[in-house]
Amino acid sequence: MFASTLAITLPVAMFFRNISSGRTKIFYSFVIILLTIALIFTTGRVAILSFIIAYIIFMFFKIKSLAIKTLFILFLIFISFLFLFWLHDTGILYSIIDFVLHARGEGSVNTRGKIYVETFNNFLERPFFGWGTERDIMGLAYPLGSHSYYLGTLYKQGIVGFSCFILILYALWCNTKIRNVEKSNFNVFNSYGRVIILVFIFNSFTDVLDLDATTMMFIWLLFSLLLVSKKLHIKNL
Repeated sequence: MFASTLAITLPVAMFFRNISSGRTKIFYSFVIILLTIALIFTTGRVAILSFIIAYIIFMFFKIKSLAIKTLFILFLIFISFLFLFWLHDTGILYSIIDFVLHARGEGSVNTRGKIYVETFNNFLERPFFGWGTERDIMGLAYPLGSHSYYLGTLYKQGIVGFSCFILILYALWCNTKIRNVEKSNFNVFNSYGRVIILVFIFNSFTDVLDLDATTMMFIWLLFSLLLVSKKLHIKNL
């Protein structure tokens, strides 16, 4: 959960750096470096990847020109393929994959796979309202409904609860978007808020964030601030 919290905090630090100047800007630059180093050393693979993907999407959304957006995508694809071919030819690619997959030991990937399969199979027994809670079964070190917020919600609350959860995320995304191009602190905060929401969405594929009450309180506090920020932005127009 520490990796998830760091990944969600980084955009906030980036926002403060964006609106600061002088020594304050240097201070937040130092904070961002420290948060990044801490995130890397947590070995939270999905949290790190979630932040990288979210930030790339954030930079893509900032581009206004359709032609530049197209060139950005083509350049990103070209560089990615070029880098992958180089890694493959040098043999480094397989070492990186092995390191990433087994950063937390051999059992991490295998255990997750078994949990996901058994969770989905048991979900099919109670598809509409779910089982209500995670359940321990023989042969698995962790309970069914764990290691994925989405699959866990589907398992515990069924299709009904899962649909409500997705609708909440959709409503959050729509109600925190500021369409006005006029730059203000509220506007900038909500633009970085897109990164926060995207990190939450991507990271939830392999982490059950509601297991830690402090993490969830912090996340939804940020979401609440984004909603209030949009209202203040509209009020000040």
